[in-house]
Amino acid sequence: MTYIPDEDSFLIKKHAEILCRNKKCLDMGTGSGIIAKAMKKAGAKSILAADIEPQNIKEVPFVQSNLFSSIKEKFDLIVFNPPYLPFDNIEGFENDTTGGKKGNETILKFLEKAKNHLTKGGFILLLYSSLSKPNIIRKKAGELGYKIKILEKKRIFFEELSIVLLKLTNH
Repeated sequence: MTYIPDEDSFLIKKHAEILCRNKKCLDMGTGSGIIAKAMKKAGAKSILAADIEPQNIKEVPFVQSNLFSSIKEKFDLIVFNPPYLPFDNIEGFENDTTGGKKGNETILKFLEKAKNHLTKGGFILLLYSSLSKPNIIRKKAGELGYKIKILEKKRIFFEELSIVLLKLTNH
């Protein structure tokens, strides 16, 4: 099932449009492709959209990939609006929003693998929720050598969304 863009998508899209100009970009977990299409329109040098589920996106190249399993190249900008909610056993709960038992497992795996896919000086634009245990995410990011800058926070309903920029300190 393709994730239908919601408030989180529009929040990260706004920052992706600014940061993508003249950059080689990857839209990880593209879903509907809203962010990849916006980056193309905003002037990205090149874009690859990737998702674990097959998608029908005609405007930009697409690869089906479980995180970086089918991706070999490096990027100046990797944008990831991941599934970030903790797993809930409620019947009908959407798998495309669940980031693992704690809500951060997908993000942590992504951060480990993304290091090998950033160009020198490249960076990551990432969204996470107050429900996905952000202290664990920030701690792991620091251990992996990322410097984090919070670009925006927005309270919606029962959570606070954070848009962060991550850059490797040794790059």
